[in-house]
Amino acid sequence: MQLYNIRLYTNILFSILLLFCGVLNAFSITYEGRVVDTHGRAIPYATIYPETQPELGTATNNDGHFSFNAILTDESTIIISFIGYEKKSVKARFLTNNDSIPTIIIEEQPIALEETVVAAKSSKQRNKRKQMAALLHSVYVQLEKEFADEV
Repeated sequence: MQLYNIRLYTNILFSILLLFCGVLNAFSITYEGRVVDTHGRAIPYATIYPETQPELGTATNNDGHFSFNAILTDESTIIISFIGYEKKSVKARFLTNNDSIPTIIIEEQPIALEETVVAAKSSKQRNKRKQMAALLHSVYVQLEKEFADEV
């Protein structure tokens, strides 16, 4: 009888948990859009995430489209970023327009690299390479002498 009660309570608890998850999912909103550069070209693999919940983020596909579900307020900030482009912030309400998919334009941001110096290798390195080549050649010659008859 006691085992029956434990199973009953387990089933009831599991049912309540499923119901709770379904209710939370019903309140989530789909946020979608398209990310392009100033020339209208799609930005593939740009990162999109809510500022307060970055774990809910996503990336754009090859055509620059993205979509994710979350429970956010209209004033929540969505961050769009991609290397070589300026990070952009938009309000969540901008991405919930059901009439059309909003387009977000991000501007290029050049990345300044430090100076690079190219120098020739020292003669010591060349001598070491010659020594290694001579050593390998002598080993090969010795192997040929000792194992010439074997396949």
